[in-house]
Amino acid sequence: MSRRGGGARARAASCAVVVLAGAASGCSEVIGLADLAYDRDPASVEAPPGMVGFDDGSGATAFIDAREVTVAEYLAWLDGGAEPLLGGERCGWNDSLVPNVPSAGGDASDCATNGFDWVAEQGERPGFPVRCVDWCDAAEFCAQHDRHLCGRVGGGTVDTRYDGEEFFLPEPLTSTWYLACSRAGTQAYPYDDAYDAQACNGDSGALEASGARATCEGGYPGLRDMSGNVEEWEDACDPPGGADAACMRRGGGFYAAQIYDPTWLQCAMLLPTDRRVMAASTGFRCCAEP
Repeated sequence: MSRRGGGARARAASCAVVVLAGAASGCSEVIGLADLAYDRDPASVEAPPGMVGFDDGSGATAFIDAREVTVAEYLAWLDGGAEPLLGGERCGWNDSLVPNVPSAGGDASDCATNGFDWVAEQGERPGFPVRCVDWCDAAEFCAQHDRHLCGRVGGGTVDTRYDGEEFFLPEPLTSTWYLACSRAGTQAYPYDDAYDAQACNGDSGALEASGARATCEGGYPGLRDMSGNVEEWEDACDPPGGADAACMRRGGGFYAAQIYDPTWLQCAMLLPTDRRVMAASTGFRCCAEP
């Protein structure tokens, strides 16, 4: 199911990357974005620092960030000289990685409407989720930290369809993000099958620090903020390529139950938004496989 929302595009990428044209022999796996390769020890199943491991449904292990990527983490990446590398059909247009600074054809109007100030975020809220990043910014951050924007189990884009009324996933359990949030489809919310208004930050109307609410844990131990706080970009787009594709955001935001209803905070909820959009309610986290 899906709800159309005015929104944001997030920029994510975290992995030590090499462009395929110059890929070294040590690169062991091609990530779903198809433009990069990254180093990973296939024999290792120990969760990388800051990530939570879980069964991906096939007996293999998948990893997901324990919390949303923060302002401080994103800023450190930018200060380290980050440049757009992904290119291709999906992200060739993306020439800016700075929050609230849209690339050509991008849209940051939601950020302006909500008074987002990137300079103020850096000084006042370094531990809060980074926001006002588009889909390609999120994908870049994850890829350039030896991870990838959460998508299909094993890497790649989740098969996403539009039936004329709403977006849906023909095979929801192929989504790594959904598997992690719902504990392999066994519960509607990360903490339980029934909505708990106090568990996660879904109706306060105000952003909280990333991972700060201890009660917002699940679907696996150590996993925080899969519901509420900020919506999170996912590599689930229709069509898979193209700058104007509708890409899904997951988890709902700090306003969802307050303005809409608790179903916006369920693990299965899809919030489609144009890949180029930036929003003050949207951030991201990264995933990885051994």
